[in-house]
Amino acid sequence: MGDPRNLYNEFMLDVKHNVNNPSNPNSTSAPSKLSHGLKVRTVRPNPTTPKWVWIVLGALALALVIFGILFWRSQHQVKELRDSLDSKVNATKIAEENKALLERVGAVIILPDDETPTIATVSDLDKLKGQPFFAKAELGDKVLIYAKAKKAILYRPSTNKIVELAPLTDSGDPGTISNSNTNSNLAPSNNQANQ
Repeated sequence: MGDPRNLYNEFMLDVKHNVNNPSNPNSTSAPSKLSHGLKVRTVRPNPTTPKWVWIVLGALALALVIFGILFWRSQHQVKELRDSLDSKVNATKIAEENKALLERVGAVIILPDDETPTIATVSDLDKLKGQPFFAKAELGDKVLIYAKAKKAILYRPSTNKIVELAPLTDSGDPGTISNSNTNSNLAPSNNQANQ
């Protein structure tokens, strides 16, 4: 093997020759003393990237980050607005259902005009066992509680009938209903709504 400095110089000449003559990569006009079992790979020199390209790429990256943040914030605000609107729609829907319920019950029995009842739905009969007011209750029955009038009404929407009517007692517990001289606690369901 020869002197490493000579090998490097010959390599550089070969590289320059191939760069200057790209149409003939197999040209043998350059000195070729590199056949010592080494594979020579010609590499084109990379021109340095102009500064303005880096500025443009940085500006694009910054714009992409800002756009992503603004997009995420707008989607978050849209979700909050949608949730707020859904809760208002649900409250309106419940108010309309309660109004329709009061109209149906009012067609069967005279209701107090001076107050709005607390309305609950029977959703778990096991919790109401042993309470005489709920002895004939079924799932989906509605309970209307008039605190001022001291009256509780168990209404069945499926048959449009009053199932039970009982006065409220003054025991200090607003959920206490008196029926046939027996006190029992009213367990409001999960769908309790005030109108």
